Amino acid sequence: QGMGSKSMFVERPLDPIFVDLLSVQTIKEFDNRVMEIYSTIDVQGRNKINYNQLADTLKREKMDPKIRFSIEEYERMVAPLGKTKLDFLSSEEFLVAVKEEFLDFCQRHLDKAIPIVHKNDPQLSLTMAAIRMLLSDKEQRKTMLNLEGTLHEQREMIVSLQQEMAQMKKTFRHAIELFYTRSEEMEMEVASMKLKVQELEALSECS
Repeated sequence: QGMGSKSMFVERPLDPIFVDLLSVQTIKEFDNRVMEIYSTIDVQGRNKINYNQLADTLKREKMDPKIRFSIEEYERMVAPLGKTKLDFLSSEEFLVAVKEEFLDFCQRHLDKAIPIVHKNDPQLSLTMAAIRMLLSDKEQRKTMLNLEGTLHEQREMIVSLQQEMAQMKKTFRHAIELFYTRSEEMEMEVASMKLKVQELEALSECS
Protein backbone atom coordinates (compact mmCIF):
# COMPACT_ATOMS: atom_id res chain seq x y z
CA GLN A 1 0.00 0.00 0.00
CA GLY A 2 1.34 3.46 -0.94
CA MET A 3 1.78 6.40 1.32
CA GLY A 4 -0.87 8.38 -0.53
CA SER A 5 -1.65 9.98 -3.86
CA LYS A 6 -2.36 13.70 -3.91
CA SER A 7 -1.06 16.42 -6.18
CA MET A 8 -2.21 19.61 -4.47
CA PHE A 9 0.37 21.86 -2.80
CA VAL A 10 3.23 20.01 -4.52
CA GLU A 11 6.30 22.19 -5.03
CA ARG A 12 9.11 19.99 -3.72
CA PRO A 13 9.67 16.22 -4.00
CA LEU A 14 8.51 15.33 -0.46
CA ASP A 15 5.37 17.52 -0.56
CA PRO A 16 2.98 14.68 -1.54
CA ILE A 17 3.92 12.88 1.69
CA PHE A 18 3.41 16.06 3.71
CA VAL A 19 -0.07 16.53 2.23
CA ASP A 20 -0.96 13.12 3.67
CA LEU A 21 0.59 14.05 7.02
CA LEU A 22 -1.70 17.10 7.31
CA SER A 23 -4.39 14.73 8.59
CA VAL A 24 -2.51 13.77 11.77
CA GLN A 25 -3.87 15.13 15.05
CA THR A 26 -0.95 14.73 17.48
CA ILE A 27 2.84 14.82 17.51
CA LYS A 28 2.88 11.14 18.51
CA GLU A 29 0.74 10.21 15.50
CA PHE A 30 3.04 12.24 13.25
CA ASP A 31 6.10 10.47 14.65
CA ASN A 32 4.49 7.06 14.17
CA ARG A 33 3.63 7.81 10.54
CA VAL A 34 7.19 8.95 9.81
CA MET A 35 8.59 5.85 11.51
CA GLU A 36 6.35 3.71 9.30
CA ILE A 37 7.94 5.37 6.27
CA TYR A 38 11.40 4.74 7.70
CA SER A 39 10.60 1.05 8.26
CA THR A 40 9.50 0.79 4.63
CA ILE A 41 12.94 2.05 3.60
CA ASP A 42 15.02 0.21 6.22
CA VAL A 43 13.80 -3.26 5.25
CA GLN A 44 16.75 -5.00 6.96
CA GLY A 45 16.14 -3.19 10.25
CA ARG A 46 19.73 -1.91 10.57
CA ASN A 47 18.56 1.56 11.74
CA LYS A 48 20.47 3.31 8.99
CA ILE A 49 19.48 4.38 5.48
CA ASN A 50 21.33 6.25 2.75
CA TYR A 51 20.28 8.41 -0.17
CA ASN A 52 19.91 5.55 -2.65
CA GLN A 53 17.60 3.57 -0.36
CA LEU A 54 15.45 6.62 0.33
CA ALA A 55 15.23 7.74 -3.29
CA ASP A 56 14.48 4.22 -4.62
CA THR A 57 11.72 3.65 -2.06
CA LEU A 58 10.10 7.03 -2.72
CA LYS A 59 10.23 6.45 -6.48
CA ARG A 60 8.27 3.19 -6.07
CA GLU A 61 5.52 4.80 -4.02
CA LYS A 62 2.17 5.38 -5.72
CA MET A 63 2.26 9.15 -5.71
CA ASP A 64 0.89 11.71 -8.11
CA PRO A 65 3.17 13.25 -9.21
CA LYS A 66 5.89 10.64 -8.81
CA ILE A 67 8.52 11.48 -6.22
CA ARG A 68 11.92 12.01 -7.79
CA PHE A 69 14.19 12.76 -4.86
CA SER A 70 17.54 14.11 -6.03
CA ILE A 71 20.89 13.83 -4.27
CA GLU A 72 20.84 17.64 -3.98
CA GLU A 73 17.52 17.49 -2.10
CA TYR A 74 18.95 14.86 0.24
CA GLU A 75 22.05 16.96 0.85
CA ARG A 76 19.90 20.00 1.68
CA MET A 77 17.70 17.94 4.01
CA VAL A 78 20.55 16.41 6.04
CA ALA A 79 22.78 19.51 6.18
CA PRO A 80 21.12 20.88 9.38
CA LEU A 81 22.07 17.58 11.05
CA GLY A 82 25.72 18.17 10.19
CA LYS A 83 25.68 15.40 7.61
CA THR A 84 26.62 15.14 3.95
CA LYS A 85 25.02 13.44 0.95
CA LEU A 86 27.20 10.38 1.61
CA ASP A 87 26.07 9.88 5.20
CA PHE A 88 23.50 7.46 6.58
CA LEU A 89 20.47 8.50 8.65
CA SER A 90 19.23 6.71 11.75
CA SER A 91 15.49 6.61 12.45
CA GLU A 92 15.86 9.42 15.00
CA GLU A 93 17.80 11.60 12.55
CA PHE A 94 15.30 10.86 9.79
CA LEU A 95 12.44 11.93 12.07
CA VAL A 96 14.13 15.25 12.92
CA ALA A 97 14.92 15.92 9.25
CA VAL A 98 11.37 15.14 8.12
CA LYS A 99 9.85 17.32 10.86
CA GLU A 100 12.03 20.24 9.75
CA GLU A 101 10.97 19.70 6.12
CA PHE A 102 7.32 19.48 7.19
CA LEU A 103 7.50 22.77 9.10
CA ASP A 104 9.04 24.35 6.01
CA PHE A 105 6.17 22.92 3.93
CA CYS A 106 3.62 24.47 6.33
CA GLN A 107 5.43 27.82 6.29
CA ARG A 108 5.53 27.94 2.48
CA HIS A 109 1.80 27.33 2.17
CA LEU A 110 0.89 29.71 4.99
CA ASP A 111 2.72 32.41 3.01
CA LYS A 112 0.35 31.80 0.10
CA ALA A 113 -2.82 31.33 2.13
CA ILE A 114 -2.64 34.38 4.43
CA PRO A 115 -3.42 37.07 1.79
CA ILE A 116 -6.35 35.02 0.44
CA VAL A 117 -7.81 34.24 3.88
CA HIS A 118 -7.43 37.87 5.00
CA LYS A 119 -9.98 39.01 2.40
CA ASN A 120 -12.70 36.85 3.99
CA ASP A 121 -11.59 36.40 7.60
CA PRO A 122 -9.07 38.99 8.91
CA GLN A 123 -9.07 37.49 12.40
CA LEU A 124 -8.13 34.02 11.13
CA SER A 125 -5.43 35.52 8.94
CA LEU A 126 -3.90 37.16 12.04
CA THR A 127 -3.67 33.78 13.74
CA MET A 128 -2.13 32.29 10.61
CA ALA A 129 0.39 35.14 10.38
CA ALA A 130 1.39 34.61 14.02
CA ILE A 131 1.90 30.89 13.40
CA ARG A 132 3.91 31.70 10.28
CA MET A 133 6.22 33.95 12.33
CA LEU A 134 6.72 31.17 14.87
CA LEU A 135 7.65 28.79 12.06
CA SER A 136 10.15 31.27 10.63
CA ASP A 137 12.01 31.43 13.96
CA LYS A 138 14.62 28.67 14.00
CA GLU A 139 14.75 28.55 17.80
CA GLN A 140 10.98 28.12 17.98
CA ARG A 141 11.29 25.35 15.42
CA LYS A 142 13.72 23.56 17.69
CA THR A 143 11.16 23.82 20.48
CA MET A 144 8.47 22.35 18.23
CA LEU A 145 10.77 19.57 17.03
CA ASN A 146 11.80 18.58 20.54
CA LEU A 147 8.64 18.39 22.64
CA GLU A 148 10.28 16.10 25.15
CA GLY A 149 10.47 15.97 28.92
CA THR A 150 7.70 15.71 31.47
CA LEU A 151 4.07 16.41 30.64
CA HIS A 152 4.29 19.52 32.84
CA GLU A 153 7.28 20.82 30.87
CA GLN A 154 5.48 20.18 27.58
CA ARG A 155 2.41 22.08 28.79
CA GLU A 156 4.55 25.02 29.89
CA MET A 157 6.21 25.04 26.46
CA ILE A 158 2.86 25.03 24.68
CA VAL A 159 1.48 27.79 26.92
CA SER A 160 4.57 29.88 26.16
CA LEU A 161 4.03 29.41 22.43
CA GLN A 162 0.35 30.33 22.78
CA GLN A 163 1.24 33.51 24.69
CA GLU A 164 3.76 34.54 22.04
CA MET A 165 1.20 33.90 19.32
CA ALA A 166 -1.40 36.00 21.18
CA GLN A 167 1.10 38.86 21.48
CA MET A 168 1.86 38.64 17.77
CA LYS A 169 -1.86 38.79 16.99
CA LYS A 170 -2.14 41.99 19.06
CA THR A 171 0.81 43.48 17.19
CA PHE A 172 -0.69 42.59 13.82
CA ARG A 173 -4.08 43.97 14.85
CA HIS A 174 -2.52 47.24 16.03
CA ALA A 175 -0.60 47.55 12.77
CA ILE A 176 -3.75 47.00 10.72
CA GLU A 177 -5.69 49.54 12.80
CA LEU A 178 -2.92 52.08 12.27
CA PHE A 179 -2.96 51.37 8.55
CA TYR A 180 -6.70 51.95 8.25
CA THR A 181 -6.56 55.03 10.50
CA ARG A 182 -3.78 56.47 8.38
CA SER A 183 -5.73 55.63 5.22
CA GLU A 184 -8.74 57.57 6.53
CA GLU A 185 -6.50 60.51 7.42
CA MET A 186 -5.00 60.48 3.93
CA GLU A 187 -8.47 60.42 2.38
CA MET A 188 -9.45 63.46 4.49
CA GLU A 189 -6.25 65.25 3.44
CA VAL A 190 -6.93 64.51 -0.22
CA ALA A 191 -10.52 65.76 0.15
CA SER A 192 -9.24 68.93 1.84
CA MET A 193 -6.73 69.51 -0.96
CA LYS A 194 -9.45 69.03 -3.58
CA LEU A 195 -11.61 71.59 -1.77
CA LYS A 196 -8.74 74.10 -1.73
CA VAL A 197 -8.11 73.55 -5.43
CA GLN A 198 -11.81 74.16 -6.13
CA GLU A 199 -11.70 77.36 -4.05
CA LEU A 200 -8.61 78.55 -5.96
CA GLU A 201 -10.29 77.76 -9.28
CA ALA A 202 -13.37 79.69 -8.18
CA LEU A 203 -11.26 82.70 -7.17
CA SER A 204 -9.41 82.50 -10.48
CA GLU A 205 -12.70 82.60 -12.40
CA CYS A 206 -13.90 85.59 -10.37
CA SER A 207 -10.74 87.53 -11.13
